[in-house]
This record gives sequence, C-alpha cells and structure tokens, in this order.
Amino acid sequence: MTAIETIFLEAMDRFPDWVYAVAGIVFIAGSIVLMIQVTRISNKFADVVGREDRIGTLAETNGQLQSRLKALEHVQTQYNSSLNECSIFLEELKDIKESEGDEKFHLSVNLMKKLVNAVPGNMSATPGSNNRCALWMYNSTSGELDFFTGSAQFPNDYKDGGRTLGINNTAGGRCFRKSENLYIDDVQEDDDWSPNEQSKSHYNSLICIPILNWGIMTVDAMSPFSQESRLIIQVYTDLITLVILEMYDGAIRSTFTHQQRWRV
Repeated sequence: MTAIETIFLEAMDRFPDWVYAVAGIVFIAGSIVLMIQVTRISNKFADVVGREDRIGTLAETNGQLQSRLKALEHVQTQYNSSLNECSIFLEELKDIKESEGDEKFHLSVNLMKKLVNAVPGNMSATPGSNNRCALWMYNSTSGELDFFTGSAQFPNDYKDGGRTLGINNTAGGRCFRKSENLYIDDVQEDDDWSPNEQSKSHYNSLICIPILNWGIMTVDAMSPFSQESRLIIQVYTDLITLVILEMYDGAIRSTFTHQQRWRV
C-alpha cells in the first residue's frame, strides 16, 4: 500500500459518522438528479421520434389524399366529357326523330357509330386506357350474334363480317339469352369465356348489356371497371337503344331492301 493510500485511509478513519451520512445523502441526491436528467432526455428523444412518426404519417396521409383527389378529378373529367357529348348526341337524336325513311335510317346508323366510338374514351378508369366497345346484332337465320359495328380499337376483320358470338357457351350469348347485364372483372374466371387464338389483345374485363331483343353491347377493358364507368356505359347503352328504335322505324319506312338496310 502506498503512503498516499495509507494517509487517505487514516483520514477516513478520523471522519465523524455524520460525514458518511452526508456523503450518502449527496450520492443519493446526485443519483436522483441524474435519473431525472436521463428521463428528461429520454422523453425529449421520444417526443422527437414521435414527432417524426407523426410527420411521416401526415406525409403518407397527404399522399393518399392527393391520389384520391386525382382520382376524383379524373371522375369529374369523365362525367363532364360524357355529359357534353350526350347533350350533342341528344340534339342529333332529336333531328333523327324529325326525319323519315332512308334518311332516318342512315342518320341513326351514323349516330350509333358515334356513340360506340365515344364510349371507350369516356369510361376509362385511368387516362390512356385502351378500351373498346362493340354492338352485336342477333341473326335469326344463323342463331348467332353478328358483329354490327365497333370502336376504332377493333381490327378490320371484325368489321367485315368475320366475327360472331354463339348464343351458347359465350358470355355475350348468355347476356342476350338471359337478357341480363354482365359485369366480369376477370374473363378467365367466366365459365363461358374462351380465348380467341387469333386475337393479339390482352383485354381482361368485360361488360355485356342486352339491348331489347335486338342484340347486345360489349365493352372490353384491361382492368376491372369502376362504378363510374359502369354508370357511363349504361347511359350510352340507353341512348343507343333509343337510336336503334329510330333506326328500325327508318328501316320499315325505307324503300331499301332488307339486305341493303343492314349494310353499315
């Protein structure tokens, strides 16, 4: 043991008891103060971390709201576009009702084509979606649904009488046969769907709507239809139904032969 240690121990032996008591109190007080400081620092750190978490949550919520806002803006654009076009089509329908015979028939066919071409652009779930719309006429002779007219997205071989739908074992045929709307999000899960080996398209969703006893309207899409798109499609289908009634009236009064009447 060194001399310094010996002196220190002898000095401690001479300390009165109250010195040790005071030292213990000071030690305890110091420990309490230290614990308080550590707790305070920990709380501040937790507040900072919590604040960062809240900022992160707010940022995430803001991102979700911005996405929802864009979606709502797109829906508004859909509705505005559809309403504007429908008002124009209604004016054309009014003119058709006032015409007669051959003129009524041809004006009706032209308006039907316009309506069919307008559907894909107005019902798209997202801007730029490549949708397509078609009308199919029931052929009582063959017992099938013939491709009558379609939007620009269809290949030319469809428009030249090269495509029909059977009444049985096709989704379109089931729609016409049962006279009920079909909303199919994934065509591969439909029992009546079968792939067209010659088709190069990748449409996954389908809507079929019957039109009186005349035929059906179909709309193909890459992804499931939104509720807004379904409503827009139904409005266009109702308009097309009115035009078809005028077309039939014009065909009945027309001097054309039956074959000439259906040449579109």
